[in-house]
Amino acid sequence: MDPPDACNILDLTFKAISIFQKEQEVSETEKTTFTNNAGYYQEIEVVIIMLDCLSITEGLKDDVLHLVLVNEKQMPKNLSDLFGENRVLQLSQVQTGVNKALARLEDEHLQLRDDMADDYQKSQQTLSREMLTKYKETLEHYYGEESPQ
Repeated sequence: MDPPDACNILDLTFKAISIFQKEQEVSETEKTTFTNNAGYYQEIEVVIIMLDCLSITEGLKDDVLHLVLVNEKQMPKNLSDLFGENRVLQLSQVQTGVNKALARLEDEHLQLRDDMADDYQKSQQTLSREMLTKYKETLEHYYGEESPQ
């Protein structure tokens, strides 16, 4: 993928993250009997899609993408030229939001585990747990201590 396409993906991702975070705020203040976690799941999903796209972008492959994601102080100089300084800064801050979303979903999972009343809730909870595990593995691939091979 070329850098202009990656810039479009970054812009759309940052816009989507903003929308999903607003949805999270609304769900926090809603007074309903069910939990609305869609904003949390969708923020994580859109970030994973963005990271998958960036991993095949010229100038960001392999160790360079990992460096951008985990160490903003050692940012390669040409990245600001390719993607714009604001995009690079926003990209380096995405992990914080994703970690908050993951923590919220894990807390929710632990709280609901004992309160499940029926088989439907139990099956939904199993799906949620599987999704969380998949999300964590994928994010570890990009943000983990060891760079991708």
